[in-house]
Amino acid sequence: MAELDALEQTILADIAAAADEAALESVRVSTLGKKGSVSALLATLGKMTPEQRKAMGPAINGLKDRVTAALAARRQALKDLALDQRLNTETVDVTLPLPDSPAEQGRIHPISQVIDELTAIFADMGFAIAEGPDIETDDYNFTKLNFPEGHAARDMHDTFFFPEKPDGSRMLLRTHTSPVQVRTMLSQKPPIRVICPGRTYRCDSDQTHTPMFHQVEGLVIDKGSHLGHLKWILAEFCKAFFEVDHVKMRFRPSFFPFTEPSLEVDIQCRRDKGEIRFGEGEDWLEILGCGMVHPNVLKNCGLDPEEYQGFAWGLGIDRIAMLKYGMPDLRAFFEADVRWLSYYGFRPLDFPTLAGGLSGDIYYPRKLQTGSKMTQTRSVMTSTKLAETVEKALRDAVGAAVDRVDVAEGYDHDGEPALFVTVRYRSGTDTVNQTKAQGMVRERLQEAGEERFPYMNHIYPDDPLADDGEDA
Repeated sequence: MAELDALEQTILADIAAAADEAALESVRVSTLGKKGSVSALLATLGKMTPEQRKAMGPAINGLKDRVTAALAARRQALKDLALDQRLNTETVDVTLPLPDSPAEQGRIHPISQVIDELTAIFADMGFAIAEGPDIETDDYNFTKLNFPEGHAARDMHDTFFFPEKPDGSRMLLRTHTSPVQVRTMLSQKPPIRVICPGRTYRCDSDQTHTPMFHQVEGLVIDKGSHLGHLKWILAEFCKAFFEVDHVKMRFRPSFFPFTEPSLEVDIQCRRDKGEIRFGEGEDWLEILGCGMVHPNVLKNCGLDPEEYQGFAWGLGIDRIAMLKYGMPDLRAFFEADVRWLSYYGFRPLDFPTLAGGLSGDIYYPRKLQTGSKMTQTRSVMTSTKLAETVEKALRDAVGAAVDRVDVAEGYDHDGEPALFVTVRYRSGTDTVNQTKAQGMVRERLQEAGEERFPYMNHIYPDDPLADDGEDA
């Protein structure tokens, strides 16, 4: 027993002397480990006589329990000591702003935002909102819109059809929101002034097309409506939506079964290094289709074309969102990536109004912004020097895997000046240490006197979003 007491005193002294977790673990292994001193004593119990085991068993197991308790107590004491040291050395900056509440951290999807913008613009012109079902009849989607049975114009729409009914008819997913115009003309008497936003469906999928997308169409039916009214409405819409003071428009002859004459509309723009700005430049961009409502459509909807005439137009909500806010790939709209939504989304309380501004208080990177009203940030470096500094920092951090670096200047969602860095890697690159890359970029920028935070977007060769999307 004296040997056990001596061993216990030695072990307890070693535990008390352990200065950190590593030293304490070493004591535990040397005593309770597979080859530890206490474990060795426990192993001898099997070789003892019953009388010896009856006397030594409780003593050895009691030693084990006391050593285990002493280890646990010392481990907790070391944790408390480490916490005290941390609290004594760390400080809290009480001047830091409070984090946003959950309601403010959420983001409105750009599609919802743009629909609100469209509503604000056209409501100011006296238009109402009309809606209809996504699942339509062939009659409303095609026939009443002057698409005769078997006509080649039906091939312009890659349609999702449902199985045939017993009578041979087939329902379908609407290919445009024009059936809402039909329903409006059948249920209301002129004058009619409505816009019809909503989801539409076609068998198409690539960087600028998805099987489900969003359209907004407008319809005016009255006794004296004409193309001059249409031109004014579209010009006012483009100026308000893209937030520019003036915009030149070009109308070209086209063909749509439900309008005659039919027109494609181009708006003035300037393309420069992947940037599109409206209201300036010598380039043109097709943005929508329009025309005078075909007399056959008026007849099909119970209106006399000798008494009434009207005009209609339609454009893709997703596409104008991409043009205004610089989104390169339409497929990202539907991928539910919270990082994408955090970057492109809108604050829930930033309601678009004509008086307060359609885009709220959120600013976007200068390279991607299409309007001409965004306030620019004055950098301590030229754009060329800025890009060179970022690229050199990235190459020092991750090596030759870097293929191309683009730097855009703008504002983050808190309204703070920021840099938006897009890094494209060479073929064969699987992944890199993104934390190290961002840390290196941040350090080099600060050394050069640049305080704006660099937001990093890493694109690998097999990333489906690796396309530039400049044609979008």
